[in-house]
Amino acid sequence: MTLRPVCLDAGPFRLRPWRGDDAAVVLAAYRDPEIRIRSLSSVDDLSAATAWIDERIDGWRSGAAAAFAVIDPTSGAVLGNVRLRIDHPPVEGEVGYWTLPAARGRRVASTALDAVSGWAFGVLGLARLRLIHAVTNPASCRVADRGGFRFDRELPPGGRWPTPGHLHLRGAGDQTQPPALAVTRMRMSSTGEGVRPVVVPGCRSDI
Repeated sequence: MTLRPVCLDAGPFRLRPWRGDDAAVVLAAYRDPEIRIRSLSSVDDLSAATAWIDERIDGWRSGAAAAFAVIDPTSGAVLGNVRLRIDHPPVEGEVGYWTLPAARGRRVASTALDAVSGWAFGVLGLARLRLIHAVTNPASCRVADRGGFRFDRELPPGGRWPTPGHLHLRGAGDQTQPPALAVTRMRMSSTGEGVRPVVVPGCRSDI
């Protein structure tokens, strides 16, 4: 399965696929101690940043994952990252994210999570999403809650996660966030076959 790259409208933010010319932003992000310590990736130079982006582009092409840069729609500046990894068969998925230091405190991550969740449920037809973070990262508990992910249980170390973690879940039928939090705006297709992301003018979804 190949995923068609799209841009998503997330209220005060826009989500678009990562592109090759974002390498400098990715490198700067991974120089932040908070992102480095919480991430499963290592990016130490521009070559590694380019490889990081290439991996995310490949995710769209293979259908294994959809990775978005979260941007300010006015300036075009990148604010953060959100990635949806899709299980096979494609019934469930797992989300991950980070926010650049200058953009923290603006609910970038929770708003982007809500947007990607709406797209995953409404367009991709996934039934449930997982969010896992380290027990030592309480800020991610707050992000998960604001993004509509309820706490499920604590996980022991294992697999991709070397430390104990918190598992949060969100199902397709779960109550969405209140109107105070911007969510992805969807519309019915002209054929009535389901929802489609609103086209964002001037937003390049090509990779």
